[in-house]
Amino acid sequence: MERTRLRLMPGLYLLMVSAILFTAASGVYAQNLPPYENLYMIGDASPSGWSITNPMPFQQDAEDPWIFTYSGHMFSGEFKILTFTGGDWCDEEDWIRPPSMHPPLEDTAYIITTGCPPEEEDYKWKLEDQQLSDYTITVNLRDETITIVNNGAINVPYESLYLAGNATTGGWDNPVMMERDENLPWIFRFSGFLLFGEFNVKTFTGDSCDGDWIRPPSNHPPLDNTEYIITKGCLAPALDYRWRITNDQVGDYKITVNLQDETIVITRDVTDPNEPTIFDMFLVGDATPGGWSLGEQTPMLVDSENPFIFSWTGDLVPGEFKIKTYTENDWCGGDWIHPLEHGQAFQLTDFEILAGCGTEDRKWVVSEESAGSFTITVNLEEDVIIFNGDALSIDENNSIPGYYALNQNYPNPFNPSTVISFQLPVNSDVRLEVFDITGRSVSVLVDGMLASGRHDARFDASSLASGLYLYRLSAGTFSRTRKLMLIR
Repeated sequence: MERTRLRLMPGLYLLMVSAILFTAASGVYAQNLPPYENLYMIGDASPSGWSITNPMPFQQDAEDPWIFTYSGHMFSGEFKILTFTGGDWCDEEDWIRPPSMHPPLEDTAYIITTGCPPEEEDYKWKLEDQQLSDYTITVNLRDETITIVNNGAINVPYESLYLAGNATTGGWDNPVMMERDENLPWIFRFSGFLLFGEFNVKTFTGDSCDGDWIRPPSNHPPLDNTEYIITKGCLAPALDYRWRITNDQVGDYKITVNLQDETIVITRDVTDPNEPTIFDMFLVGDATPGGWSLGEQTPMLVDSENPFIFSWTGDLVPGEFKIKTYTENDWCGGDWIHPLEHGQAFQLTDFEILAGCGTEDRKWVVSEESAGSFTITVNLEEDVIIFNGDALSIDENNSIPGYYALNQNYPNPFNPSTVISFQLPVNSDVRLEVFDITGRSVSVLVDGMLASGRHDARFDASSLASGLYLYRLSAGTFSRTRKLMLIR
């Protein structure tokens, strides 16, 4: 061990000595601290996407703090490594990146840059796997090397899952497709209303005996039991186990099937419908006064009497826009409101709420002809967005829609009648039906072939008791269910 000798003149001194010791399985050694306490990955190849507020962390080696490792699934796409979270992309913080754009993954060299480089020098690594794959990425800050190892493709046994049963609004014959997670493709989710009855999960379409079923390990287990089994084809009635929703369990549910963990989580949604979950909205886009700068985003005003309603009045110029529902200046930090198709007509009231930085980035488009003064109102109670503009084209409302849609009935709540609007992109065999919460059909409003376009159907509930009802539109492969409320 080296010794340092100090020659001091007479007087009073304050001497501070510090030492950093790391204990490893192989013994105790002295070492300088690495330059960074944390490393994170960001990019469309990363499970966390481009979110700077929630990047994917590396794990620091317990024995050697200069080594950081990520082990897990990755997608086809680009990534780079940052040493911080939050803040701005161009803050004076360090990034770890390759010395050139998209180098061979066998190259172990990296460089460190600070802040935002010129666009042509924003170097990234790129993965070009055709399948979701498992990777191990190791950054050694002492040797200034990075190793990227592909451990092989991750097998997801099913492309789609469907909820089937008389507890669902589709019944046994029209199963409801579950939503597949964009970042974790072995996870499927359902969010919606479940009726009194039974259900299972299908992994296929077509005849009930043609494929695999996901079902409980026993008949009618408690809904908080997360186990499931997989069976093939049709079983004897004694083995045809199902989940069950009882009369007092009818309501909104969230169901998550994790094929990797082999679990199913069934949770009743107890969110108070009288309490909003979105508290801010901002217009973002080159059609809006603030443009695409999140620092200049255009706020919408919440209604003083109804916290579910947001509105904005002002001028829109030719361009595009979407609506942000959170305050942080991060593209990936929360949910966005999008139209159902890019350039959706302003006369259409449908929208969807998606997480930021997903694969779908549809926007409303303001043309030269429609630019001008607008009032935009988002009503989260009715799930509608309403545009009022001086220059909106009347002909646009008569154009053939590009997709199927079932709108929220109006008025809602209602007494004794209400109007249900829907649209068809092609001539379709249509059935529009109303159910009570037990799943019993109370009215068939439409049953037959209709031409493409927009249609209205009036529902007269004069003979029915007040309460919650559901209405379902089935047209071709499209099926959508909404709720309506009859009040006496």
